[in-house]
Amino acid sequence: IERFKGDTYHSSELNNQNFSIFKNKRVLVVGNGASSSDIIYGLVNHRKCNTPIYILYKSNKWYVKRYIFGISISIIINNFILKLAKYSSNYLYVLIFTFISKFIFQNSLDLPNNKINYKNLIADDNIIDFIKQKKCFYIKDSLCDKYNLLNNFDSLIFCTGFKKKCSFIDKNLNFMFYNHIIDPEIKNCGFIGFCPSYNWVEVSYYQALWFIK
Repeated sequence: IERFKGDTYHSSELNNQNFSIFKNKRVLVVGNGASSSDIIYGLVNHRKCNTPIYILYKSNKWYVKRYIFGISISIIINNFILKLAKYSSNYLYVLIFTFISKFIFQNSLDLPNNKINYKNLIADDNIIDFIKQKKCFYIKDSLCDKYNLLNNFDSLIFCTGFKKKCSFIDKNLNFMFYNHIIDPEIKNCGFIGFCPSYNWVEVSYYQALWFIK
């Protein structure tokens, strides 16, 4: 990275208003998680140019669209299905979910060889279509040298996660909360939203209801 002569950004620095700074820029997005999906959507729709975006990733993901035939995916991927999957064999699980990904979600990307978890499941309505339309190119990190990344791009955007911290609290938090909400050493305070999930908004909603009760 010290040899890269272009601009570098972290996903936390960007929003819909400032994607125009990437107009006519050759952009490489590092990472293929939830933050990456948000950034890519913003780049495609707010950058105002047709230059394709490149995505550099390390591990394969299960990409699922939020709706199937108008039905929310949260109805299908529910607690019962997840518990059933937990006790099924990894081979059978991956085989079934690969079939679903290929034929229902029309996902032709390389898929994980392990069961769904909050790290490898990404709810995204656009990324598969963007790649098919060649608005994005999906590059495994092992192919870095082939694309000569340091010389072929003007901007790098790192979608590599966030540090869990609360700067307004003078205390080192380990985030091992009761129910992912309560730190026993801090009275009358609940931390909502620090529990990772593909369906983060709904999880945060139920965390808030539990804490209020």
